Amino acid sequence: MMKKSLLIFICVITNTIYSYSQIFHELTKIELLKGKVKNIETFYSYPRKKHTTKIISEYDSLGKIVSEINYYIKENPQKEFFSYDSIGNLSLSIYQNNDRLQQYAYEYKYDTVGRIVKLFELKDGEFRLTHDKIIYNNDNLPVQYVLYHPYAVDNVSIQYSVGENGKKIIQTDVFRKHWIQENDTVVSTFITEEILLYNDKGFLIKEIRRKASSQLSRYKSNGLIDSGSIYNWEHFEEHDYVGYKYDKQGNWITQKCYLNWENRGRKLQVKIKRKIQYY
Repeated sequence: MMKKSLLIFICVITNTIYSYSQIFHELTKIELLKGKVKNIETFYSYPRKKHTTKIISEYDSLGKIVSEINYYIKENPQKEFFSYDSIGNLSLSIYQNNDRLQQYAYEYKYDTVGRIVKLFELKDGEFRLTHDKIIYNNDNLPVQYVLYHPYAVDNVSIQYSVGENGKKIIQTDVFRKHWIQENDTVVSTFITEEILLYNDKGFLIKEIRRKASSQLSRYKSNGLIDSGSIYNWEHFEEHDYVGYKYDKQGNWITQKCYLNWENRGRKLQVKIKRKIQYY
């Protein structure tokens, strides 16, 4: 029997953008695990950086992930904890560093068909309703997320296209920031696009970031645009995920990622191995 489980790829994230990146993991980074998985140790080896790290993921007997520890920064690992309601929906996620100086927590509320409709963020010791908005398609899959965050940007809109199996195949990120300059309003917009391809087992085999553009506009107090400039450029960055090997349950245990970046050729970026224990 297959079950859904969160799959969180290693990344280094800044404080200001953590809130939306974590939520997207909950919504879109889904892997189908086979068997009754108890825990997974994922080891990452970066040949160019001569750096190794690991992530430890723990699951309950129902296949729900309950904790994850990321040792990318060995002396200060990042920890995540997940809680669920009586029908199995994610109800609470907590992120913290080992020194406890950085801590984030989110509470999720659902409608009658299991879609997240309200998101509460822990601030000053209490959970407060955010202004974030999640938009779903007719299959109740998340296709757009709009974040309003005063610490990072004015809003972030992330749109998804999903395939028949519900996996994300295209992601478009739009970041907007505005400020006042000489009594005029200046708006900066930055856009990126990402395409994802999967093999017949549903595992990621290619990730393409192919476009980026930015726009800077200045508005007068009457709302009319005073000046604007648009910068468009083709930015080719491609990750190939190859070398999959599987255990007896059919879950992958080895993988390699190669980076193709513009005219710099193809280079091995990371080797990944997983040790999977079952109930």
